[in-house]
Amino acid sequence: MEKTITVRGTASRDTAPDTVCFSIHTEVRDVDYEICLNAAQVHVERLTEAVQNGGFAADALRTAGMYINRIYESVEDPPGHYRQAFSCYSVTHDLTLRFPMDTELIGRAYAAVSDCGSVSGCNVSYEVSDPEALRAELL
Repeated sequence: MEKTITVRGTASRDTAPDTVCFSIHTEVRDVDYEICLNAAQVHVERLTEAVQNGGFAADALRTAGMYINRIYESVEDPPGHYRQAFSCYSVTHDLTLRFPMDTELIGRAYAAVSDCGSVSGCNVSYEVSDPEALRAELL
């Protein structure tokens, strides 16, 4: 009979991030679907151009998600009854821009994102480029 030993444990490792990730959000609203969709495309094109002018490759900007929704609002019908009425279409486009940790690159990315005029929101996170290698090191 073969004997087995089971070992369980936890480990942690502190490491400095080596990658910056900009999570960029654009949103367009309009009552006409085609106008809304075309305007959203223009926003992405402006952002792509700004990112390229900032010295980044066009393929560094990647789509994380695109959502098309109908927006409704409550409308009161006499006497005190409410119903949902169509308000407009909303096209949101979420994109990511990842690049190596470098303060000059971070400054250029901030400038590109803020100067293009097409961004509704932006979050910045710091990551490790190869988390699997870090896990393997811990094991």
